[in-house]
Amino acid sequence: MRKIYTILAAILLTSSVFAQAPQKMSYQAVIRNAGNSLVTNHSVGMKISILQGTTPVYIETQTPSTNSNGLVSLEIGTGISPSGFTFSGINWANGPYFIKTETDPSGGTNYTIAGTSELLSVPFALFAANSGGNNGWSITGNTGTNSTTNFIGTTDDNDLVFKRNGALAGKIGILNLSFGWNAFISNTSGAFNTAIGNNSLLSNTIGTRNTASGSHSLYNNLSGDDNTANGVETLFSNTTGSYNTANGSSSLFSNTTGSENAANGFRSLYSNTTGNFNTANGFLSLFSNTTGFMNTANGPYVLYSNTTGFANTATGQQALYSNTTGERNTGYGISALIGNTTGKDNTANGNQALFSNVAGSNATAIGTNAMYYSNNSSTEFTSQNVAVGFEALRGSADASANTGNSNTALGYQTLLNNRTGNDNTANGVQALFSNTTGNSNSANGRGALFYNTTGERNTACGYQALYSNNGSANTATGEKALTANTTGNLNTANGRLALSYNSTGGANTATGDEALALNTTGEGNTANGAIALLLNSTGNYNTALGFTAGSNITTGSNNIAIGNNSQVPYAVGNNQIRIGNTDITYAGIQVAWTITSDKRWKSDIKESNLGLAFISKLNPVSYYRNNDKNKKTEYGFIAQELEETLNNSGATNSGIISKDDAGMYSVRYNDLMAPMVKAIQEQQTIIEAEKVKINSFETKISSLEAKNQLLEDRLRAIEEKIKL
Repeated sequence: MRKIYTILAAILLTSSVFAQAPQKMSYQAVIRNAGNSLVTNHSVGMKISILQGTTPVYIETQTPSTNSNGLVSLEIGTGISPSGFTFSGINWANGPYFIKTETDPSGGTNYTIAGTSELLSVPFALFAANSGGNNGWSITGNTGTNSTTNFIGTTDDNDLVFKRNGALAGKIGILNLSFGWNAFISNTSGAFNTAIGNNSLLSNTIGTRNTASGSHSLYNNLSGDDNTANGVETLFSNTTGSYNTANGSSSLFSNTTGSENAANGFRSLYSNTTGNFNTANGFLSLFSNTTGFMNTANGPYVLYSNTTGFANTATGQQALYSNTTGERNTGYGISALIGNTTGKDNTANGNQALFSNVAGSNATAIGTNAMYYSNNSSTEFTSQNVAVGFEALRGSADASANTGNSNTALGYQTLLNNRTGNDNTANGVQALFSNTTGNSNSANGRGALFYNTTGERNTACGYQALYSNNGSANTATGEKALTANTTGNLNTANGRLALSYNSTGGANTATGDEALALNTTGEGNTANGAIALLLNSTGNYNTALGFTAGSNITTGSNNIAIGNNSQVPYAVGNNQIRIGNTDITYAGIQVAWTITSDKRWKSDIKESNLGLAFISKLNPVSYYRNNDKNKKTEYGFIAQELEETLNNSGATNSGIISKDDAGMYSVRYNDLMAPMVKAIQEQQTIIEAEKVKINSFETKISSLEAKNQLLEDRLRAIEEKIKL
């Protein structure tokens, strides 16, 4: 029985999607026989069916001929069809459809092979012809569109124009975009403008790079550039002001020539006319400002009364509400600095923040009771402390004892008890909670460095990272990383629970979830990968790279494990290296490995006791590894057989065979080189001895041949005499 192999080359529509759809499709296939040879220049019988699911909706037969390449080409829809089947009757909108081909390579109707494949793309012209498609877009929606050929727009270099009741309602051009009734109707030479909304950018003539979104936004703009207005009547009065941003109904409503202002919120910066560089974010923020500049207001009614004051920053409902001409004030929080009118250079953020401060400067406190007990010295000093959060940097109740400077605390009760510690940074609930005199620590996360009092130069990032620490120069990143560390120094932990049980171990580096998690006193270990060196407790100077790498090591030292789940043979052993796990099927290196072999590294050097007798007993085998999906043939030995041969040969304590804690064998093939060389040498000795014997035999044979020749000559002479 012959077989053929077909390849669907193309199903192509032969006309434009907007022309009358021809009722046929092109089809090609390559025909091969059972020997995988092409069937060339031969008629073949073919039966083609279009299936809707498994039900045929069209059937036809054809007898095309293959070409010299075994390729057959035909047009489905032009063959002989049984009664009741028409190609034009297929409703392509009711897919999915499948094409089934049956072929008789001898040219008859004995179809010996069939193949079915889904028509993943329905021919669009046929789809349109049978599903109500036409040459235009339907006002009730369109289906079967092709994003590369179907679109709404122009095909020439002209603007796309929209109108409503005959009036301009939108225009898409190369340089400008407008959408909305009467939007952007006065433009002459302005470029790169976008106007969306009724009467937006209505008066603009030469202004460029403006964006207006909302009814009457940037209504009066003439030549102002680079303005952004989002909301009803935003930047309504602007004429020549530039670089303004307004977001919110009537924000920056009165602005005419002011520039580089930003207003976000209902009527924010409403009264501003010529003021510059103001930022207002919130309901009626900076409402009364006229010419004040470089003010920042964030929140409802913030800086509401400000008129000419400059460089103020206020965040929070009614913050700096009464300020009129005050300068360089910063108020964060509800009603922060609410009564200030002309005061300067103040920073207040939260209820009772900086409560005790008298003469300190350059301090920032944000949050209820933040820096509550700040130093109350009447002598001027610069503290440079930053406290953000409830009772952050609250300090000792004896305010005069709190002399620590340059600290940053962010979060609930961060650096709560700090007195004289300097240059600390705490971020997170109760981070560095107990610190009193420790310096240069950084804690990020709830409870990070919680119990640290005198430890220095530590960095903790994550929930309870370095929680119990009083050591120095440790770095912990991740939930409970180094959480149990007390006096260990120079440790680095990156990952959840990394080095979480370490107490006094030092100079360890752990990166990955639970890396070196159970280490307690081990030193100089490096673990990179989740669960790497997980079980190590007291082992030193181990290195593991990869997920679960070296996770079986407990007390061993100076081991190296590289690769996913790579495990050294012995959990308590020392000085072991493992690269890769049991799934590895290939290991390569550009040049050959160099094995150390200096005489000074060796002891008890003797001639090999393994030679020809040992080698001749080995059983070389071929095999493929269970984890090799490609089942590539390998050549080698069975470790158990090799172990038995070694034992029988008197090599009972060799390094050739090793067995791990799980009982799995490994072979150090390099060690077999010496026995093979010894075997070759012994074999060569035997060969040389055999050569001597062979030479002796050859001499004797030559002598016998000479004697035999004499006898033959004498016999020939006798025969001659007899003939006479």
